[in-house]
Amino acid sequence: VLIVEGFFGDAGGYLFHLWSAPLDGSGPPVRLDPVSAGPAGRFVHGDPGHIPVAVTPDGTSVVFATPDGLLRAAMDGSDVAELIVSMDDLGGDFPSLYFTPDAERVLYARGGLFEVPLSGARPPLRIDTPSPFGGPGRFVLPLADSRGVLFTARQEGNGTQLFLGLLERAVRP
Repeated sequence: VLIVEGFFGDAGGYLFHLWSAPLDGSGPPVRLDPVSAGPAGRFVHGDPGHIPVAVTPDGTSVVFATPDGLLRAAMDGSDVAELIVSMDDLGGDFPSLYFTPDAERVLYARGGLFEVPLSGARPPLRIDTPSPFGGPGRFVLPLADSRGVLFTARQEGNGTQLFLGLLERAVRP
């Protein structure tokens, strides 16, 4: 079970801790977001309507956004959360997160559509090529074979349209 503990921070804004607990109650909850010695800590950021957290399809790992970037942790708390995308590579806002069905890549929407290996082995690649016709894409559905993603994008004069982004054609932003 994934538990999100939310509170209003001293400096304003909502902050969240991320916990995991076995459904059968066989063990205590384990905190997944890293504990920091600094006054601000490294909390999961978001708002009550959008908390940037995603669990792999097999339930073994969780990815979440902090001020440092995207972190990955084992769902059972057996390893220390590790950075897979720095905030410098990610950009300003906290993204919407998705996984490919094979759980090898994290997909995220933040001013465009991007993918990065769950291992963090390379920087993010852009799936939706920037278009002169309209805004960035938004995820609809990762393909079952993990080779691409269907997404919508608003095209000026044409409304919202459906596109296919192939992950093998993703480019460095």
